Amino acid sequence: MQARLTLDELHQLKWLIGGLLTLLSIWALSGLDLIGFGLNSIMIIVICFALLKPDWVHAIPEVFWSRFVVPLILILMLVDFG
Repeated sequence: MQARLTLDELHQLKWLIGGLLTLLSIWALSGLDLIGFGLNSIMIIVICFALLKPDWVHAIPEVFWSRFVVPLILILMLVDFG
């Protein structure tokens, strides 16, 4: 008989796999010298923090995700290219 995961366990697994794949992609980009060491370190710390404390990430209001994330990403891209 197979053990079935609940919906919460599937979301936790998705969160874990997404975080690990993000860490893997940052590690792969670190050899290209496209992004500075400092920015790589900050991203790794933030992702590890989000994996360890997912409740704190969920506490961020939905308004922030819907209104401020896209402009913030665009600003960070412009700063990075500059």
